[in-house]
Amino acid sequence: MDDVMSSPVVAVRPASTVAGARKIMLRRRIKHLAVLERGRVVGVISMRDIVNYLMRELRARSLLPLEGIPVANLMSKGVVCVSNGTALEKAARIMQERGVGSVLVMNGERVIGIVTETDLVRALPEKAGGRRVGEVMGGDCVRVGRRHSVSHVMKVMQEARAKGAVVVEGERPIGVITDADIVFAVESWAGGGRMVRYTRRIERAGRPMARHVREVFPAVAEDLMRKDFVTVQAGESVGAAASIMLREKLDILPVM
Repeated sequence: MDDVMSSPVVAVRPASTVAGARKIMLRRRIKHLAVLERGRVVGVISMRDIVNYLMRELRARSLLPLEGIPVANLMSKGVVCVSNGTALEKAARIMQERGVGSVLVMNGERVIGIVTETDLVRALPEKAGGRRVGEVMGGDCVRVGRRHSVSHVMKVMQEARAKGAVVVEGERPIGVITDADIVFAVESWAGGGRMVRYTRRIERAGRPMARHVREVFPAVAEDLMRKDFVTVQAGESVGAAASIMLREKLDILPVM
């Protein structure tokens, strides 16, 4: 487990704000933070927890600024832990059975590391043998149209427990959206699933003058999607696919 887990663990306190936790995740390019109080594990907050909050509050039209929400309100309290001597295969099986994206690695009462889905992907090139992508890929790819609202995208991702969605035009994939893309866009939202942008407008009454105009508009899939996405063929090796995901820092890899 020592050669796979991430250590030391990045942690926040229950009283820390969700906005602060979000900034740490985006800056460190991680999706899970341990929540510690006086050195004791009391929970884990993940990117998925934040997305679920956004989905719930957007439906209720009561989205509050993340700066005013303590981590304790969103964190998962049912922390899944393993001992340092646990085999990687067993840790992966526990994560799958419990439906979680990470497990904390403990040495007695002390947290010494965390194993996430990304860490499992990192171990795949050595563990996958000769298996092909088509043998292990998920068959329930989440697809959305480019004009689907962000609220709809979040809803179908939440229902499928997916980390991302492929944006299609007809049958042709034109982009991907991950939960990180949604959370990153929060600062640009005006609430209620709407986005803010500033455009430079020339006014010609009298002497021509340029000014920046604030526009609020409904956020749709194409506003958030990544157009420069990477794909893989079903016949490619699992190890090669894992290497692509790590090199390109991908959360999802569409299979063609």
